[in-house]
Amino acid sequence: MFKAQRQSALEQVRWKPEHSGGLSVIETTDEETPKLRHSGLKDAEVQTWVLQNSCLPGVPPPKTKSGGFRLLLCERSKLPLDAVDCRPASSRDLYMSRDSFALIEQAFRLSDTTAQDLFFSNGGYSRFTERDSSTAKIKYLKVAIQARRKLEVGDCVLSVCHCCETGWTYGFLCGEGVVESNKRFGEVALASVMLNLLRPCLHLRSHVLLLPAMLLKIYSMRIVSFMYKQLSRLNDLEDEIGVTNAGRCEVKRSLEHWPHDVDIKDTTLGLHSAGAELFYLNQTSCWTHECLKFLCQLSADCSDYPNTSPATCLEVQQAIEHEIVRTQWVGRTLATGKERTQAQLSVLYSAASQKENAISIKYSRMAQEQNENSRKEVHLNTRIATSTKQDSIAMTAFTFIAALFLPGTYTSSLFSMGMFDWLPSNAAKCYAYWCITVPMTAVVMAGWFTWYKRADQAFQREMEHRLGGGDDGEKKPPADGGLQARTEIHTTAKITWRPKHK
Repeated sequence: MFKAQRQSALEQVRWKPEHSGGLSVIETTDEETPKLRHSGLKDAEVQTWVLQNSCLPGVPPPKTKSGGFRLLLCERSKLPLDAVDCRPASSRDLYMSRDSFALIEQAFRLSDTTAQDLFFSNGGYSRFTERDSSTAKIKYLKVAIQARRKLEVGDCVLSVCHCCETGWTYGFLCGEGVVESNKRFGEVALASVMLNLLRPCLHLRSHVLLLPAMLLKIYSMRIVSFMYKQLSRLNDLEDEIGVTNAGRCEVKRSLEHWPHDVDIKDTTLGLHSAGAELFYLNQTSCWTHECLKFLCQLSADCSDYPNTSPATCLEVQQAIEHEIVRTQWVGRTLATGKERTQAQLSVLYSAASQKENAISIKYSRMAQEQNENSRKEVHLNTRIATSTKQDSIAMTAFTFIAALFLPGTYTSSLFSMGMFDWLPSNAAKCYAYWCITVPMTAVVMAGWFTWYKRADQAFQREMEHRLGGGDDGEKKPPADGGLQARTEIHTTAKITWRPKHK
């Protein structure tokens, strides 16, 4: 049923057996007093190593009757730095040949889901059994674990097959950072960590779930390590915001200038990143918890398998139960971290709102001060215009008086010259003075009045032109919404003097 998907998955793999250092093995020796052996392997040496002890027909049975395990580890290409943990990869590089992979599948009787699990990133686990056709007893137990991808924790696939007759377990572990150290996150190779965990557990070598339990143990350890890093980062962000004192011996930050001294941008980025990391890590922890429960149930089912002692089953069962409780509380701690992140985001939004309100109040005060200054300028301009108009009225009155008396004065000066005979005996001719003075005064006053009216009309047109549209003659609204125009028109209307017409 899985063969069609297996074939499609194998077509997407880019096989690179020429990569050096991509394969290694961890196994117990086939001796009465077994030892743990670990070494690198080249792709050309895979066939020789597999045929030493496998499930292939015709292969000599193992010498030891106490069981053991053989595990081939293969490095997989690393995801790009900008890749998302939960995004499936369209193709991956395996540092081995396709023939070697097919040989491992066949010789170790691995599950047909092994190939397609290479492209599944959300986590999974499954079990498969093969029974003896004659006795109907379970002959092979296969376990496939696709660990949930979290780059700081792990990204690997483990497929094992346990032979119930011999007590030997055959496995294939493939993933990123399995053989080579993950320098991006400072994690040592998974093979080194597993080797250190297996050394004191050689007495459990025949147990079917030893390798899966060790893989989940490593996952649990890395989850806790990365969780503490993120919680420490969250503590620093809480100290930066400065409103959380719970769990702290003393207040580390002054709140004298809060919230104006809070870096909203960097703190927002930090909180959202920490919240996302805690969320993804919590999902990985939940998967680990569920997978451990799966192994716990499977361990109980395998207690009556051949070559399995009750003491061994009990030890493995208790170790798995311990990890179940541990990951349960790790998940609750991560959930608390998410709630803390959300609470700090709420405080940060409040701080941002307060900063915006303070800026708005500041600008409002500046606008009020500007309006007050504008009002004072208008008042001062009004006083200047009033004073100017008063001077203009005084000059107009002076001009009027001068124009009124100038013709008579001119006529008197003219008639007082020696060329005219204005003797007292001839005073009866004084009417000539008035005949000349009165018409001349009327003509001067009429000319002056006509000139004044034309000048006043030209001034009014110029004011309307300047207040209405500028130099191009097109009327445009002033930039201040008409306030300046209305002020100047109102001021001009109040202080402009016009002569009255009868």
